[in-house]
Amino acid sequence: MPVSVDWQAVEDAIFEQGMEEFPQIAADNPNRKIYCVFFDCDIVYTCAQAHMNTDEGLREYAESAINSSPDLYKDHTVETLMEEFRWDGGGFRMFQVFEGPEFTDLNAAYEQLYEEIEAEAERELNEPFMEACSRAVTRLDKAGAFHEFQKRCDFRILVVYIQETVEEGEARMKRIAREMDEA
Repeated sequence: MPVSVDWQAVEDAIFEQGMEEFPQIAADNPNRKIYCVFFDCDIVYTCAQAHMNTDEGLREYAESAINSSPDLYKDHTVETLMEEFRWDGGGFRMFQVFEGPEFTDLNAAYEQLYEEIEAEAERELNEPFMEACSRAVTRLDKAGAFHEFQKRCDFRILVVYIQETVEEGEARMKRIAREMDEA
């Protein structure tokens, strides 16, 4: 039995909540210079949450890693480890600044599909979910949701699924933005 998901509703929920919350997040962090807003999206947990980081937070994370595992990182300086960890959303110090909406209908559709085809459920719903998240975040950016943040000159907005690379997520975002511009 096929499942039906209203992907526009998923996109709209992220956009609407983001437009409401990101200006307040910026107001709550006026002196933090952000280098990335990292949307961590996962169909299995039906979440689209966002983390942010600063160079200070990245340095703290790298120093903590070196201090907790000196043998593992003996060939690294704090600076080289910072670059290695720069896009690791799990290490961002401003974790879950945006928890994202609850996707009750999407979660029900995933659960239904999982009962029917188990491992295939993730493959079936993941890319449409990631595209909806990417469209929502592109809309947020174009609508100015991130304008009030203090940003580094190389500021990035990423939408990434845990089982893909940052480059794969970034390529999807560029494709989605291009398609939205052409529409």
